[in-house]
Amino acid sequence: MWQINIGNTDFFHIFFMFIIYSFIGWLMETILVSTQSKEFVNRGFMNGPFCPIYGTGALTVYLFLTPIKSNIILVIVFGGIFATIIEYVTSAIMEKIFNAKWWDYSDKKFNLNGRICLSISICWGFLSAFMLYVLQPVLFNFINKIPRLAGEFIGTAIIGYFIGDIAITVFNILSINSKLEVISRTRKEFHEKIEELVLFSSRQDFYERFKLNGFKNSEYLNELKISLEKEIEKYYNEKHELYNEKRENLENTINELKSSLEKKAEYFKKVNRIEKRLFKAFPNIKSTKFSDDMAEIKEYLKEISKRRR
Repeated sequence: MWQINIGNTDFFHIFFMFIIYSFIGWLMETILVSTQSKEFVNRGFMNGPFCPIYGTGALTVYLFLTPIKSNIILVIVFGGIFATIIEYVTSAIMEKIFNAKWWDYSDKKFNLNGRICLSISICWGFLSAFMLYVLQPVLFNFINKIPRLAGEFIGTAIIGYFIGDIAITVFNILSINSKLEVISRTRKEFHEKIEELVLFSSRQDFYERFKLNGFKNSEYLNELKISLEKEIEKYYNEKHELYNEKRENLENTINELKSSLEKKAEYFKKVNRIEKRLFKAFPNIKSTKFSDDMAEIKEYLKEISKRRR
């Protein structure tokens, strides 16, 4: 396997170029995002220190643009084009598989579906030139010095690690989607129960009366219960007959409302360490199926993070 040639380069060199560039990409992203966040952020799809999209982009530039290396303008132009295509395709595939947009350039000028934009593409072009002219010669010499037998052993171990890491990450993303589905269903049940509350003229009336935006997470369950009891007592005084007629139904509905919120809160608490890391690594991630519910989880995690500081 390690002796197979791809272009004019054997798989041994190709593999280690991919790994090292994936690490460099992770390092760049992590430093950038950590600096912006003012705290360490393990940036990347994988749990380990690798961003495979950078390794893929670097290899594409190396394999296809080395023959035109003498023309730096073409390297910059085609480097930007190749990297942009990879970025767009990766975004589309990940969105299709995981029902989520992992990055979004919609706020930038000259973007296409929020997946790519001109300013980033220009950066890819110059980064491609830097990689080909500066990093690649140093990297190739470094790989040449790796003992072949030890390198093949290490390479095999890294392949095994990659497979395991990706499998764990995919499992956790699917787990997030499963939680979002339950939370979304619970939200709908909650709305239906609100509409059964005859004390309120509409669902919006209920929301406005209790400023429900403040009751999204489990911490607010007791306050919501107290507010409900106060509101019912108020209506009891104002509309004694109506209250007596519907008292039993109201109590059942309120208990069901509380149960829905508790169920939802439980799923918030089930977000594990790896899932939290993904939300932290991709703060702008958006679910294409459960956008409101994902936003709610992100808000919940943000509140928890603030309280721990």
